[in-house]
Formats: sequence, structure tokens, C-alpha cells
Amino acid sequence: MDPSLIANPEICIPHHCDELKPSCGSCVKLGRRCEQVSPALKFCSVNIWPREKGKQQQPRPRKGTTISSVNIASFIDEDSSQRRQCTLTSRKTVPPTISTPSPCSSGFLSAGSPSGTVDSLSSTDGDDTDLTWRLDTESDHNFLAPPTEWALSDSSFPGTQLDLEPADDTCMRIAPALVLHHDYSLAIKFYMNVWRNHCLPALHLSFHHLEALCRQSRLITDTMATLSACRLSRTLPQRRLLNALSASSLCFRPDAGHESLSGELYGYAMRKMSWWSREELDSQPIVALAVLVLFCYLESSMGHFQEFQVHSKAVEKLLTSYSDRIMSTGRGLLAAWVEVKMQNWWRRAHFGVPDFYRDWSVPLFDPILFKTMSTTTAYRRASVLWILCESHRLSTARIIACYEKKFNDQMMASYGASLLKSLTSTGPEHKPSEKELVALMRVQSERLDEWHASLRDHDLPEVMKTQDLWNAVGMQKPEDAAIRFRSHSLAINYAYYVTARVMQCTKFLQSLGNDSLVDIDDPYEETEIWIQILLRIAAGIDWNECIRLSVYTIGLAGLLLACALRSRKLATGRWVQEWLEERLKEDDGFEEGNFPVFQILIALQIINCERSNGRDVISLFQTVDDGGGSGKFGSYSSQFIQSFLVYARCHETGNLYSYQVSPGDLRPKS
Repeated sequence: MDPSLIANPEICIPHHCDELKPSCGSCVKLGRRCEQVSPALKFCSVNIWPREKGKQQQPRPRKGTTISSVNIASFIDEDSSQRRQCTLTSRKTVPPTISTPSPCSSGFLSAGSPSGTVDSLSSTDGDDTDLTWRLDTESDHNFLAPPTEWALSDSSFPGTQLDLEPADDTCMRIAPALVLHHDYSLAIKFYMNVWRNHCLPALHLSFHHLEALCRQSRLITDTMATLSACRLSRTLPQRRLLNALSASSLCFRPDAGHESLSGELYGYAMRKMSWWSREELDSQPIVALAVLVLFCYLESSMGHFQEFQVHSKAVEKLLTSYSDRIMSTGRGLLAAWVEVKMQNWWRRAHFGVPDFYRDWSVPLFDPILFKTMSTTTAYRRASVLWILCESHRLSTARIIACYEKKFNDQMMASYGASLLKSLTSTGPEHKPSEKELVALMRVQSERLDEWHASLRDHDLPEVMKTQDLWNAVGMQKPEDAAIRFRSHSLAINYAYYVTARVMQCTKFLQSLGNDSLVDIDDPYEETEIWIQILLRIAAGIDWNECIRLSVYTIGLAGLLLACALRSRKLATGRWVQEWLEERLKEDDGFEEGNFPVFQILIALQIINCERSNGRDVISLFQTVDDGGGSGKFGSYSSQFIQSFLVYARCHETGNLYSYQVSPGDLRPKS
């Protein structure tokens, strides 16, 4: 019982009250006032200042709490004067602190400290160690100084350059609270080592020269550290205690300590960026481009589609305002932006609603800007990714148009008419004609021909030296004729090319509107050949390399899913499903290409289950538009899909169907 209630006997104790009016029975007997006590909630901002030497340390927060005295929301206001009203009240005020729990407790090795060790570090196994690190305010920005005296300044590397020595991979398991040790410069050095070991191998070539820009603006360093912390968190899965019996995709979450630090660093970088003036932007547009592209990579990694669009549109506006300077020195960064833009679109398309493909006449990327990209190595992947996504978009738009035309008169009433109508109604906007889509698809096919013609012999698969890529005599399984390349990058680039060819096969699309097919297998002949080539590439590729190097691009599993939807062969879908299940036996590959692989596996199970029941699934959509989900903070998936809208056709007759399927209701025929 609350002691305050005992001390004041005239106040009614809630659980003794019989709620009679005007006074309860207990209060009448005791002759006291009948006043109930209700809990009150009070919200306030609390500033936690670093303790000074010689003073007793204040009690630390309870486990699981995260405190930040930097009011990031105050910088969203459009009024610049209000943006400066933050928790820092003057230049002489002690800087803010950032605290976050760190659940890591093993592998305490240093990364980036000059001596190779971190002094005075200790941890208790399983303890949530609170982290506090300082942002020094005594020195000024060496490039982007905020316009007022309220500025936070960065002294990450006072008088020194970045630590360029690579770190051993074992250092990545260190708890962030122990690495940082109240030292911001040590934090940056640690995550810069993560940048070199975990991020750079998976990034565009232009990022390999990004550290040179750090001398122009330390904001780039902060943003690189932000992406590094995000990447590291997603490579260190933690088991959830409360979901022990759930699916594997729900039993794990990214490392909470590094993920939280990534968010704090991101907020700090955004805060510094809010102080940019027009003059500073005019003097260094390449710095702005680099930061915005890194922001795009971060938001794509976290599954924040709306936030990604904000930064991506900022890149477009920057390109419009400073096109001459950016095209002369920043074309590599533009290619990197195109790559992550296409990855983000691919993930958003899987899985959305049919309305996502409505605006089919607007290309994903400006064709004029596309022409400025050469076919050299630095731009080759960006080019083929754009062709792949455009081909997939146009092909899917044509499928939707065929189904809408069919169901307007025939099958809407039999297969969920109200649901289908709500999901597929286009309203007053222009519907694509077959001729228009065919013409646009032909343009993409010509671009793909040019892309393939630019490849060198070194870029082609080794099998092409000894035999025709199309022929694999006596092949029973893709493993029997696996296609191998000299590097993972070359393999995945060619996989993009093959998948784009699958999307451009027009006979399959034309057959959807044909009610009198004699041989339903004939329109799929070319499609099946290209799909078999992709399966052979998958058979010869290293899955661990896919997890490690296909982080910021479209993953191989996503390509296999797209091709499984275009195949009529049950054996193809089963091979892809078994291939993926075999690689998911180890609990360390929850996403590839920033795509949740367990979500791909669920889609493959639906495809194979329906195909075994005599229905070839052509497209999968959501029944509700969730905008891509709520993001992947604390999770490896941003969407919770309860049901799919299926576009299918009868395996025997070719008749078109549309219906709704829940993943838990799959029942294949025996």
C-alpha cells in the first residue's frame, strides 16, 4: 500500500471503495471525505550532463532506458530562429550526451584506438551498459560552420587524420559502450574501420575515394559512421527471448547497441546539416551530394521508403541546380545513387498493391541523365539495374492491364469482385494500351542489347568459352551445369541481365489476352530458357558473398522470386525454394539486398502450393497498401503481410484467375 495513503486517512483507498454515491460505504463508516486518488502523468525533458572529475557519479538510469538530451525534433521547424532553441543554451554550456544500452557482452577487442586496447573497460555478461560520449564544442567546423554562436562543433580528429589501418573482423563484436568509452573520436575511428571492412566491399567504387572529402567536411565522416553502425547492427543478430517459438524471421533482431548508436549519429548529422547556409552549399555541392547519397543508403537499409524519397528528391534538386559541377566530378556518386534508388524501388514493388504500377508512363529515372552514364565499370551496374527495374515495371503493368480487361466483364463477381475492384480501379487516369507498352519495352530491350555489347570477355561467364550459354545437354539439375564468373560482382551483374531478359519476353505477355491457345507451353519457351540460365548462375554463386556484397543492391533471392513468377514449371519453383531453404538453415542470413529473405520464402511457398494445385501464379500483391511497411528498426522485416492478392492462370487451359491467399492457409494437393 502507498505510504501516503496511510498517512492521510481521510482519502478514500480505491480498492476499498464500493463506488456508492455521494459517498462510498467505507467513507461513511469512517466519517471521512470520499476522494479517489488517480495517477497523474507528467512529461518533461531531462538534460543529463557529464559528471565532472572529483564529483560523485549520479545514479545511472535503469536498464533498457535510452536518454538523449539533443532535441532533434526542434530542428524540423521551418523557422530558423526556432531551430536554434535547443538544449544547448550557450557556447560555454557543457555539451549534450548521448546514451544507449548495449547488449553485446563478448569479444571485447579494440578497433581504432592508437594503442590497440581500450583502457579501463569492464562489463558484466548480459548487462546493458549505458554509453555516454561527448561532442566537443570548443573547436569550430573546418568547413560547414553554423551561422550562430549556438553551434555544435566537431573535434573528432583534432590535428590528426583518420586511422587508415584496417581492423580485424573479430573486432566487430565489441560492445559499442566499451569501444567508445566516453570518447567521440574513438567512436568515429571504430566505425571508420567498420566502414572499410564491412561497407566498402559492398558499395559503389566512388565510395572508395570518399574519405578524401572528409578533409573538406567532417559531416561526411559522421554520415559514414552512421551507415557503418547501421550495417554492423544488421550483421550481428540477437535472439529475442519472447519469441522463442515464433518463425525464425521473428526470433532475431539487429544488434540493439549499434542500431541505437546509428540513430543517434544520424540525428547528429542531420542537425549539423540543418545549419548549412546557401553560401556553403554553393561552395561545395559535391559534399552535399555525398551526404545525401549516404542518407539514401541509410534509409534504404532501414526500410524507410518515405524518408528515402525525401533524400532522393533532394539529390534530384541538387543535380538540377549544380548539374555542370556534379556531372564533371560527381558522376560516380550519381551512379551510386541510381543503384540504391533501383534497389529501393525493387523492394517497394515486392510487395505492394496493383496501384503501385499505375503511373506506368513516367520512367523511374530520367532517360537524358541515363545517357550521360557510360558503359564503363563504374556505371555498368547502375545501367543494368535501371533497365531491369523498368522492364519489370512495364511488364507488370501490362499483366495488370490484361487482368483488368478480363475481369471487367467475366470473373469479378466469382472471385471477390469488391476486393478486386477496390484494388485495381484506375479511375479517370489513362490506361496503358498494348502498343504503348510494347514500344516502351522494345526501347528497354535495345538498351539491354547495348549494355551486353559493352561487356568484355573478362566479364562473361567462363562457360561461354567452351559451349553455348543456351545449351546444357543432358542437364537434369542446375547444379549439373553451374555457371561461374571470375568475381561475385560480375556474376550478379549478369544475373541482372538475365532477369531483365525474362521480364522482356513478350510472347508470354501476349498469351495472357489470347483465349484460344493451342499450345500453352509455346509462349513460355524463351522465358524458361532464360530462367534456367539464372538458376545455373545461382547454382554457381557463393551465398555468403551474396549476404556480404549484395547489401546495397538487388539481391539474387529477389531475382529468383521474380523469375519463379514467370515460369510454368513446378520443378523450377521447388528448386528455388529448396535452394533458399538450404541457405537459411544457418541463423545469420536474414536479409540479402536489404530484402527479408523469409518474406521471399513465404512468397515461393505460395507459388509452389498454387502451382501444385494447377494454378500458375503470375503476380503477387498485397491486399492492403501499407506504404512499404513501418521500417526495420529492431527488425529484419518492415512488413507484416496477412494476405496476398494472387493473379494466376489455369495450368491446363490458360484461364485467368484472381483471388486472395493467406500464407497460413496453404494446402497443396497430395
